[in-house]
Amino acid sequence: MAGSLADQLLKANLISDKQLQKAKSEKKKQTKQVHKHKEIKPNQARINAQKTRQEKAAKDKALNVKKNEAAKELSIAAQISQIIEEHHLKNGDGEVAYSFVDGKAIKKIWVSLVQQEQLSKGRIAIIKTKRTYQLVPLDAAKMIEERDASRVFYTGSSESIDDDEYADYKVPDELTW
Repeated sequence: MAGSLADQLLKANLISDKQLQKAKSEKKKQTKQVHKHKEIKPNQARINAQKTRQEKAAKDKALNVKKNEAAKELSIAAQISQIIEEHHLKNGDGEVAYSFVDGKAIKKIWVSLVQQEQLSKGRIAIIKTKRTYQLVPLDAAKMIEERDASRVFYTGSSESIDDDEYADYKVPDELTW
């Protein structure tokens, strides 16, 4: 069997060795130029793949942000629960119904007379939990307020009884609500 077309033309003396070498070098130059142009001008598939990778990276970043926010919210909720667990005061079996406002609703908890006085003076606060309301000291309420202010209800003023010019007067029972 005969070799390539160039070999056959060379055997038939239709072309010379110089012409064959020149043709091969021109073919190499053309091949190099074609490869250069391909490298400079990326094809559409490569562009689409890069765009898809960028979109996926953006989606992954947004998903990570959402996961981090959810984890942060869970952490804050756990911290608040721990503060309430450690600092809550016993309530629920008191002899006085203490009313307060939660949003647009008036809520009521049962407290002792001492707790009622402390609430009115602002020494303790009411904290909203998932199902109930708890009483906590003022410092614990401030820690909870730093994490979630919507769960804390201050009912009294934190002024000292000494500064109150009406401290000597007792509030009649019919005026408490």
